[in-house]
Amino acid sequence: MKKLMLICLFLTGITAASIAQTLSPGAKSKELQKDLKLTNAQTAKVEAIFTGASKKLDSLKTATKGNSLAFEKSVPVLRKSTDAKIKAVLTPAQAASYDKVMKSKIAQNKNGWGWAQ
Repeated sequence: MKKLMLICLFLTGITAASIAQTLSPGAKSKELQKDLKLTNAQTAKVEAIFTGASKKLDSLKTATKGNSLAFEKSVPVLRKSTDAKIKAVLTPAQAASYDKVMKSKIAQNKNGWGWAQ
């Protein structure tokens, strides 16, 4: 019974991770451009950051080879790093707004909607 439960949880996690990756780095950066009123230069930098994070996430998936626990431990580290890089591109006011937007998106993602990094 425990094995069946673990398999179900694992499959649910994989499905959730694949759904969370539906927005491209370009779409994510355009959404932030709208939400935070980013300049075109800021948007380009944010898109590059999201692209790099997406590649690192793909590498993590490969490196962990289906070990969901190792993957789950690595994702928050990547998210923190990505957030720090994005905030370095933003003005202080935009960074404060970014925190609010990300909290909202994380809450939406916990409910099955929104996007995660």
